[in-house]
Amino acid sequence: MNDFNMKEKIKLLKKWSLDNNIPEDNLKKVFEMLYLGKRSDRTESDPIQFPSFYIKDEEASAWRNVKKYSWVSLLEANFLEIKKEALSIFEEELMDIHPKNDDLAGYGTNTFSFYKNGEKILENHQRCPLTSKVLEQIDGVEVAGRTYFTAMPPGVHVKPHCGPHNFKLRTHLGLVTPQEAVIRVGDVTKPWREGECIIFDDSFEHEVWNRSNRTRIVMIVDTWNPILKQAEIKALEYVMHEFYNKSSETINA
Repeated sequence: MNDFNMKEKIKLLKKWSLDNNIPEDNLKKVFEMLYLGKRSDRTESDPIQFPSFYIKDEEASAWRNVKKYSWVSLLEANFLEIKKEALSIFEEELMDIHPKNDDLAGYGTNTFSFYKNGEKILENHQRCPLTSKVLEQIDGVEVAGRTYFTAMPPGVHVKPHCGPHNFKLRTHLGLVTPQEAVIRVGDVTKPWREGECIIFDDSFEHEVWNRSNRTRIVMIVDTWNPILKQAEIKALEYVMHEFYNKSSETINA
């Protein structure tokens, strides 16, 4: 089956909803997304929010109010412990090249992953037990997207791009944040601040610069978009297999 054959996905989801006794009306957003289909390649005239797959979201906005989300206080309260483990990983040169580095930055962006769309990187959790303990308290973090430390050396520019879908929100916890390192999401540009979170919808266009002479380090945490009901989340995990692996799987780094 073609990975993005929407007709086949619709058939699969109809059968899944029947087998699991979930009315199709309860999965309306997911069905609408499948009927809309995968978008073609973006052009210069397309909107600033342009994911390949779009769930209807009447509350969509590029930047989100951090005070609305429970995991923010948890991350910020444990900032010092998380930063200590991140610096240890960075100084021991245990980070890997970001998988999109060549396409978006050209060089230099490195990551150390805890979760990859349902896969738990067991060895990395063991290396950072305090960070791991914090992450395990955040609902959906193990499946919704990717969670990792990321280091951006001086001079790096991540090109404007949109995430592949709007099923998730993305949180950044600032760990090492030179003032000249900034991120633009939509039409608003912000710096990171050490010990503080920012939250945005990465299906909106965003780009990043580090114009300082220091490496910028943050932790990225993906969580489900709160517009999604539990049944819709399970449906997405099932039918959009390109993005999600079994949540019980673990892999070694």
